[in-house]
Amino acid sequence: MILSQPFSISTDFVPATQPKPGSEIDLPAWWFFCQGSNLVTPRSGDEDNIAIPQAQSIEALNITPVRTQFLGYLNNRACIAAELPKDTFLPWSFTLQSLLKLHGMLEDDL
Repeated sequence: MILSQPFSISTDFVPATQPKPGSEIDLPAWWFFCQGSNLVTPRSGDEDNIAIPQAQSIEALNITPVRTQFLGYLNNRACIAAELPKDTFLPWSFTLQSLLKLHGMLEDDL
């Protein structure tokens, strides 16, 4: 059986388990909030303009995850995954999108 690879990792991605010691995160981090097979995206009203939330800190987004995991850097921007509980209440400015729906809508690197 031949399995197709659903995604590939960008050559611009540098995996890491924590931010580099002594380094400040200058650019807002990308926050990959997951709830089951859904991903949080900013509510834009434009179906063609799908994005990943960006912020210097999780507090700025006003979303409380169960846990977070630092993933690494993409184009020198920190990438952080966060798991949300099933009963999460999202601020109005965010919505949940099915990963299947997002396939092909986000930039390939993301």
